[in-house]
Amino acid sequence: MQMVLFLPPSGITPSELAKTGYTLAAIDLGIHPGGARMIRLRVLLLTAIVLAFVAQLQAGPQPAVDPRLIVNNTHVPVSSCTSLTMLSFDFMANPSGGGMFCFTNDSTEAWTFFEIDTPAFDPTDVITCGGTSFETCVVLRQPGDFAVIDFSGGPGIGIGDSFTIDLGASGWPPNGEFHAVANPEPSSLALSFAGLVPLLGRRIRHLRVLIRRG
Repeated sequence: MQMVLFLPPSGITPSELAKTGYTLAAIDLGIHPGGARMIRLRVLLLTAIVLAFVAQLQAGPQPAVDPRLIVNNTHVPVSSCTSLTMLSFDFMANPSGGGMFCFTNDSTEAWTFFEIDTPAFDPTDVITCGGTSFETCVVLRQPGDFAVIDFSGGPGIGIGDSFTIDLGASGWPPNGEFHAVANPEPSSLALSFAGLVPLLGRRIRHLRVLIRRG
């Protein structure tokens, strides 16, 4: 494709130049018949390559998410929650290692203490617990890379109260099984807190080493 430039000589009017049909200069832009179509094709191809690269990055491994377990009081209608008539029950994480569950305490006791046994998890994970149903929660790691999470303090879960257990979007083992017990027996509590003994022992030894070095 050529771009033609008309440069009228001095003293020649445009009307006179038009009559002569005189061409003074022509510049080849390098765009030949079909060249514009080829440029558009190259642009579309480059765009497709960039989009495919971005999609591959988004589909790549995502950063690991630490597990969490949150117990909250809720005002969800009782009909949409699972009724619990016993003091112990099981539930399971979804295939992504998370999930939200709603239950109603239809037992004959108000729950002032709540204990949940978790499935085995990555020992490098940091478990987060909390919620509005209880004032405090404690994560007690046990041999075998699982944990016992103890909830205590008011307001607790009263008779007829509904509550949710939130595992987040992911973080736990896929389809991991949890076991929950309300108002566990003192012997069960003793076994749970026994998991703290090795941790306390290591902390005490570490403090002794620091004192000696000081």
